[in-house]
Amino acid sequence: MKQKILLVEDDTEIREIYKLKFTLNDYNIITIEDGALAIKKIKDELPDIVLLDILLPNKDGFEILKEIKDSKEERINSIPVFMLSNLSNEADIEEAKKLGALNYIVKAKNKPKDVVDAVDKFFQSKN
Repeated sequence: MKQKILLVEDDTEIREIYKLKFTLNDYNIITIEDGALAIKKIKDELPDIVLLDILLPNKDGFEILKEIKDSKEERINSIPVFMLSNLSNEADIEEAKKLGALNYIVKAKNKPKDVVDAVDKFFQSKN
């Protein structure tokens, strides 16, 4: 069964590039662009991993990450989250890790292939 990824990203071009890369690497990828709708989508889809931008319309990635990790439902709070952002200062990285992000990937410093590789590595480590 294909691993299901939820990408929360408001930039259409970036969303499409990642959708193509993950699809070509045999993942089932679902995308959403609005931060306010992310939690509902997570509850509806129960992805195997969430790739989460920080700067989003209506609700930022830190708020979404906090909601995921503070959920009373284990099926939600146990979902691994990788932050995927262009914010690269140490304070943001520390905040994300403190809130429970497993990884923090700076988009500007990594190609989409690098992100796919990081996700592959994560899933391989679970097997």
